[in-house]
Amino acid sequence: METLRIKLIRDGYQDYEYLKYLSDNGFGAQAQALAKNLFPQMYASSVSDALMQRAHRKLADLVVGLHFPAEQPAARLP
Repeated sequence: METLRIKLIRDGYQDYEYLKYLSDNGFGAQAQALAKNLFPQMYASSVSDALMQRAHRKLADLVVGLHFPAEQPAARLP
């Protein structure tokens, strides 16, 4: 049975992998901008789940866009 804590840990690993992959493939500035919008200071972490999920989807869209450029959604980045 999955727990909320394990899901959050998994999401954190996925987000890190997305950020690293995007950085390694020339999209570091966009990935960094998404992260900085959510967490302007390292100690400020009162972000709603809806904002986290939206940022996660944006990161995933960027990754998909690297592999399938024609399918990348129109610029939805902040």
